[in-house]
Amino acid sequence: MQRSNGGPMICHRCREAKEIAGIPLLQTDWESFEDINWDRIAINYELLGREQLRLFAEQQGEDTIYGLVFQLSQNYLLEIHINTLSGIAGIPGKMRQIANWGQELSDDGWREKVGLWYTPAWKFDCLGMTFQGELSAVDDFHYRLFEELHDDSGGGAQLDEARLKAIAAIQSSPEYASIRKAVNFRFYIADDDGLDYHTKEHIGS
Repeated sequence: MQRSNGGPMICHRCREAKEIAGIPLLQTDWESFEDINWDRIAINYELLGREQLRLFAEQQGEDTIYGLVFQLSQNYLLEIHINTLSGIAGIPGKMRQIANWGQELSDDGWREKVGLWYTPAWKFDCLGMTFQGELSAVDDFHYRLFEELHDDSGGGAQLDEARLKAIAAIQSSPEYASIRKAVNFRFYIADDDGLDYHTKEHIGS
């Protein structure tokens, strides 16, 4: 995606495939909080998520996914985490890289300790980072959104609502449908702490 002459962010691959014509421009000249177009913000999140899934599907191959987590993260990010069946085998190795404890655990010990739903140990911990080069202009969208809203205490509820609306739209999209999923596939919506957004319980429990 890139911004053309300060105009809308355009996903050229999607446009060529006639799937997504363009991403609406996020206004940066709001005069007041009441001027914010939340529908436009939701559409930006939706199309970003759809493009991430499209890029993922291109390289997925036969490796089916058992879990997907949409996370309403800090700095106004909407992150998508995915783990595949082959990714289960990689959980112990990734935990040994990121944890400063448990180095004595066996592979089975690691999988028993953290389970299958600890997203930092997943094969695709964050699609936004995996495809950062392809989607670099979207970082600007998140940065400007954060700059506009982070000092306004009234923005939290609307922002969550926009992201939840985007998640629902992503799940109804052809990009989401095209992902190869295991029979027992599950998805969750998580808050910034990685807990289920609605129940505040650990995901996968």
